Amino acid sequence: MRSTVVAIRRPLRIEGLLGWAPFGALAIAALERPLRLPILLVLAAAYLIARRVDGNPGAILTAALPIALVLATGAALTPQARPGALDCATLQSPPAVWRLFAATGLVALVVLLARDSGRPLAALGWRRTGRGLGALSIVLFAVLGTILVALGEALGRQFFGDFTFALAGLGFVVPALLFGLSNAVAEETAYRGGVLTWLGPGLGPAAASAIVFGLAHTGPDFVGSPLPVVAAMIAISFVAWAVLRRTGSLALLVAVHAPADIPLYLFMACRAG
Repeated sequence: MRSTVVAIRRPLRIEGLLGWAPFGALAIAALERPLRLPILLVLAAAYLIARRVDGNPGAILTAALPIALVLATGAALTPQARPGALDCATLQSPPAVWRLFAATGLVALVVLLARDSGRPLAALGWRRTGRGLGALSIVLFAVLGTILVALGEALGRQFFGDFTFALAGLGFVVPALLFGLSNAVAEETAYRGGVLTWLGPGLGPAAASAIVFGLAHTGPDFVGSPLPVVAAMIAISFVAWAVLRRTGSLALLVAVHAPADIPLYLFMACRAG
């Protein structure tokens, strides 16, 4: 299978460990939600200044920007649903609408960065899949979606505590899947597709992306020790990285990721109070 990894045409402006400072800032943003928006603004300003000064923002800074946007538009800025079932089973649910809006902004940013750096969008994993991969993605989405719809409430309590949920039948399924698909497209593009495109397939980029992704799954919403969740998310990131390198497409990752966010939607939009 032909690799979709595109060689980095421009050298990094800063060599060595200091060059990874943007990912250090992302790790801080992942842990400290109030700092997510300021860090996004700092990284965006650094990108624009570097581009204006010498036309070379650097691959690491370019790869960090989409992740910073995902972090800033995630839990730190997501509007809260009204208590009860009022927002749970409607497409106007604030968490679902916000995730769709955030994913649209992320896609627009990545398109601009790709054009600015001369990378083809197909290298991000946005490409047509073969019939086999497409069919597998659809089957996994359907099977996992069914399982997570059935178990989402119970799994939500495992991660977020013993909350009371106000579920009115299966009306929550459509907004939950809209939420999950939007979140999956944004996160897989930023953490996997963008990092692979601008930084290449090495262990360093994979580890940097995985660590930030793992740290992002912490905070006051999660109950119990964060270490098992962080470790699991880091391990999942490496598996996802391998799948993307093998298939060259985000389809399979999005198909698995989207249903997995159903418990998160239930927590954010379907609590009784």
